[in-house]
Amino acid sequence: MPAMDHYRRIQLARYLMDENISHARHFSYDKDQKIIDFGVPAAKLDAVISSGEPFRTSGCEGYDGQVACNRPFANSRPGPGMRNYPFSPTKTDIELIRKQLQLQPVRPKMSHPLTRQGGNSEIVN
Repeated sequence: MPAMDHYRRIQLARYLMDENISHARHFSYDKDQKIIDFGVPAAKLDAVISSGEPFRTSGCEGYDGQVACNRPFANSRPGPGMRNYPFSPTKTDIELIRKQLQLQPVRPKMSHPLTRQGGNSEIVN
C-alpha cells in the first residue's frame, strides 16, 4: 500500500484532472517523481483541499451526483488511517489530510532571462 502522503497526492491529482482544473502536463515533480506542484494557483489548490471532495470515496455516484456508497475500506483497514471518506470530511479531517499531504510551498517558476519561452533552452543572443 502506498505511503499516505503519496496516496493523498494521487487523490488530489485525480480530482483536479477529473474536474478539468488541471492536467498532469502541468504538474511538477521532485527527483523521486513525487508531485510537488499541481499546476494551479495556491488559492485554488487550497480551496479544493478545503472542500474535502478529492478525498471522498469515488466511483459510486448516486442519482443526485453525490457519493452514494459507504465503502471507504475497499483499499484500507478501518482505523485512524482512513484513506477514503464516505462523507464530507470535517474541519478536523481536513487538518489531518493537509498534514498527510506534506505539501511545501512552491516557489513561482522563473524562466532564465537568456532563454526563449516555450521550453526551448537555447541561449538567445
